[in-house]
This record gives sequence, structure tokens and C-alpha cells, in this order.
Amino acid sequence: MPVISFVDNDALLKLTACDLFWDAIALLGVQPTNVKVLVSTEFVIRGNKSINQQYSEEIRTKAIALIKGVSKVSTDQANPFLSLQVPGLDLGELTLIHAAISEPSFYLATGDKRCLRALVNTPELNTARQKLNGKVVCVEQLIAELITVKGFETVRQKVVPARDCDTALKVAFGSGNQAQEDNVLWALEQCIQELRRDCPDLLMRFS
Repeated sequence: MPVISFVDNDALLKLTACDLFWDAIALLGVQPTNVKVLVSTEFVIRGNKSINQQYSEEIRTKAIALIKGVSKVSTDQANPFLSLQVPGLDLGELTLIHAAISEPSFYLATGDKRCLRALVNTPELNTARQKLNGKVVCVEQLIAELITVKGFETVRQKVVPARDCDTALKVAFGSGNQAQEDNVLWALEQCIQELRRDCPDLLMRFS
């Protein structure tokens, strides 16, 4: 049974900025043909003002090129979540969550902690949350695991130039090329543990 990886816009952009997107997908044991993003992703990357301010044109262009060959998730009008009005959860996120839990085997890669916190605090999404338990992976987890698999120097060289795109990465790699592995892993782990406290059971475990 193939594993499907659903990737939200935040994770896509952050991992693309670090030039680690496909490395992260490989960590999950997912084939490139089984990666899915929202059908609206390209439009959002092109037209969202905050994204344009946060990411350079080069990174945005690279992200758009990257998703040209992956599957797209469209809005399903039968999705019961679409009628929800939840601060922190927009139409795209509700679409991606519904699509993910409709698959027998999946991961949901996200860079949006606000979305996850909103998810666990919305009673109408309790069933969805149960299906997502252990299937969600955040960017900090992926970076930490890539350090273990690929080596700290390799990952540091890629993340340091892009660290300003994400608050956690900026803190962890704030020393730039002088950043030390122990300090980076500690900082990433603090973010991961905070999210585990706020969203019990939601995050996957690599070991």
C-alpha cells in the first residue's frame, strides 16, 4: 500500500528555501509520485502578499517548478469541514486535512503550527484528529531527522542561507556557519516538544 504525503504551502516553501524538500520526502519513505499539494498552491505562491515578502522570487519560482509534476488536491464540495468557521484553519487547510484522512496510509507535512493548534481545539474535528494522530510531521522534525541522516554540516550549509524564512530555524541556526550541532538540535527539540504538549499524539515519531 503506497504512502501518500500531503504537503501544505508552509512546509513546501520552507523546505524548498532550504533545498531539502525531496530529502524530507525521502525520509518519510514516500515516492515522488505520491506527493500531493493543494490545487491552489501555485496561485497562492504567486499572489499572496505575505509570501512575496517572506520568500524571494527565486524560491517562489523554484517551489512552483517543484510542484508541477506532483498530484493536486481539489476542494471537495462534499467535505463536511468546509462549513466550519475556525480561526487558524482556512479552506485550503481543511481541504488538505479531509483529503489526507480519506487515504488508508498517509503523512501530513506542515509548517503551520497555528493550524495544528486550531485543529486540536475544534470539537467538530475530533474524528479527523484521531485519524491524524501520529501522521503529522512538522518542519522542525524533518530538519532534525535530516541532520541525523545526512550529517550536520550538509544540513547547516543548506539551512543557514534560508533560516530567516522560519522563526524556529532562525533561532536554531542563528549563529550561521558557527552554529553548533548540539545547540541546533536542542533548539529544534524545544519547538517539537512544545508542539507535542499543545497537540498531544498528533506528531509522528521517527523512532
